[in-house]
Amino acid sequence: MPPRINPEDDVKRKEEELLSIIPRKRNQTYDIRRIIELIFDKNSFFEIGRTWGKTIVVGFARLNGFSVGIVSSDCQISGGVLTALASGMIFFCFLDIISLLFFSCFN
Repeated sequence: MPPRINPEDDVKRKEEELLSIIPRKRNQTYDIRRIIELIFDKNSFFEIGRTWGKTIVVGFARLNGFSVGIVSSDCQISGGVLTALASGMIFFCFLDIISLLFFSCFN
């Protein structure tokens, strides 16, 4: 398991943009990468396979200094259909005992 590091940003910070980033109309898309940037520790997101897993966003980030794996559908591309890349990430996180967070878009 990766060690915890002390985050540089305030744990109690509030990201007001999160209140309005997902549109009220279900047929509109949003930027999941921006949501990930707002939720997790600043500058901690490391994306894997951006050019070959286009319908999902997969990577690692830190949450209060702890390493987490991220699997998210990307509703901006093909409605965010999950692919085999997601299953590889799940297996990797299971082997290294890393918490895994899923984000999914519902259109």
